[in-house]
Amino acid sequence: MANEKRARQKAAKETKSTTEARRQAAQEVRVRKKRNQAFSRFGWILGAVVGSFVLVYLLLGTDDVVDSTQVNVNYVTFINSDFGDSECSTANTGATSFDSAPQRCITSGETLQATFETSEGVITVDLNTDGTAGTTNNFVNLARSGYYDGLEVFRTDPLAGLIESGARTNDADDPGPGYTIPDEASGFSYRAGQLVMSRGAEDDSAGSRYFFTVTDKADALDTQGDFVVFGTVTSGLDVLESILDLHEAVQGSLTGGQPIRTVTVDSVTIAGN
Repeated sequence: MANEKRARQKAAKETKSTTEARRQAAQEVRVRKKRNQAFSRFGWILGAVVGSFVLVYLLLGTDDVVDSTQVNVNYVTFINSDFGDSECSTANTGATSFDSAPQRCITSGETLQATFETSEGVITVDLNTDGTAGTTNNFVNLARSGYYDGLEVFRTDPLAGLIESGARTNDADDPGPGYTIPDEASGFSYRAGQLVMSRGAEDDSAGSRYFFTVTDKADALDTQGDFVVFGTVTSGLDVLESILDLHEAVQGSLTGGQPIRTVTVDSVTIAGN
């Protein structure tokens, strides 16, 4: 009887031990499951956060890239003596010559847009009235006076990716508006879709001529960097491309060539607040 009792007690202990082991094993399984679920949730959260940063970069990163191309620009803010004495144009007068550069006619930082109506289509440009307020001031005054209306695109240059207008001829003797303005900055980088002030080989020789950069081949001008970029094309880059496609080389020309047919800038109008 005593032996049977000890056997039953031993069996009960073994059963209890087995049950406890199973209970601990089940608890460990539950713990591992919860841990895996937590890691899974963390992974989803981490993935969502990383994905959000990637999305923000893709949406906003382009602007950063664009801005970074101009980080080496050395701006020289116009002072009062850099402006001229001519009255600000408030109406299309058809004037082709002025006694001096215009006085200050715009407010630094205001929003201004130029619309170019051409024989090939319309181009719109946001003007820089902050960093290049002096150059923009000059362009805006000429545009408002009607100076640019009816002028031809006299130069196309696929090698430099640009087209040029703003003067009666592509002749070095062209008198322009009768004055020149100071250089406002240097160190520019050039890419497709910019409105740029042209100038001669001498310092402070810009007047009325301007050019559009149409392709990224314009970066050939980066080694110079002293043509002032004062506007960004917001629509009509396809129009500029179609004009550049009309290029016809001119034998002996040092500036590329010209459109195979006449291309005119019928009007340049300024709008803003």
